[in-house]
Amino acid sequence: LKGYTVAANSVAAERFGMKLETFIDTCTYDLMPASLVKTRKEIVEHVVKTRKLHRFQDKRRGIVFDSTVYPVMDDRGRVVQLAIHGKDVTEQKNAERALKKTEKDLRTRSKSLVEMNKALKILLNSKDENQRDFEERILANFKHLVLPYLRKLKNHLEDEKPKVYVNILETNLNNII
Repeated sequence: LKGYTVAANSVAAERFGMKLETFIDTCTYDLMPASLVKTRKEIVEHVVKTRKLHRFQDKRRGIVFDSTVYPVMDDRGRVVQLAIHGKDVTEQKNAERALKKTEKDLRTRSKSLVEMNKALKILLNSKDENQRDFEERILANFKHLVLPYLRKLKNHLEDEKPKVYVNILETNLNNII
């Protein structure tokens, strides 16, 4: 409870820059920066007081640790030691950050695509309206500028052969319209 290591694995010792043999019976508070000692002592006090585990994450020397402090109790229910399990979750955290960035990028792109889709629909509607207007103008021009003169021409023709050609021309123009 005072921060001395009674058992550990070699990875824990290496994280503190020591060999396992010299790490045992060492006060871990002496190996930590002062700012970290304060928060660790607060966690120990909390676990001893509540007799419940405490889980936290922190970053040291570029490594993200997911740590859990477990109370070890005697037969009367008093906390007499702490068991600490720390796991390097740096890769997982990096993957989570990359995933969040990708999700943000995808949301941005999706929003952009939705906006472009709206703009394209407006353009297509405008194109359809313009095409309808164009078709209506062509039809009106044919009806008012071509067909009346074609009928007048037909009425002034006396020879049957040119009348047949004009009739064919009128029929074909009506079919096109």
